[in-house]
Amino acid sequence: MLRSASLEDIASYSCQAENVRMQTDLELRGADVKIEVGDEADGERSRDAEKGQEVTFTVPFGKELVKKPEAEWSFQGKRLEESDRVTITTSRTHATITIKQAENQDCGSYTLRLANAVSEVNVSFTLSIKGEVSALLLLYVPYIQAYRACKSVDRQIQLLGVTSFHFRPPLSKVGG
Repeated sequence: MLRSASLEDIASYSCQAENVRMQTDLELRGADVKIEVGDEADGERSRDAEKGQEVTFTVPFGKELVKKPEAEWSFQGKRLEESDRVTITTSRTHATITIKQAENQDCGSYTLRLANAVSEVNVSFTLSIKGEVSALLLLYVPYIQAYRACKSVDRQIQLLGVTSFHFRPPLSKVGG
């Protein structure tokens, strides 16, 4: 029996008596604290990988949390689940996602949403494959087509809510 447990006591405990083995995880009761993301996550927001390479994005927390936060990874806005190629882990100190054998269809934006009773944090990453036309680049195609179709209308288009393209019809030639 543990009395006056602290953060250092949080672990998996097991007991074996003859052929029976029991295991339990110790959790502390207490108030959730605000989730803060460690500075290390800022340096890896964009990653270029080789085709077939294993890619891992890690989000360290600014401090060890009393309880594991709720963690949800999404790709291009759609929730990701674990699979043979995707491994997701969350602890009281960090959250990670690993993509095995990265392919062109894995290129794009990954977002981690961390939440507990008192806070919510979102962290985004971008993955592209070296030497291949990434899915992110393919997002520009509709805007190039819009530019080509721009004959008589002044158009302004935003890409991913950040980049703004302003298309104007060509000036007519004098005497043409």
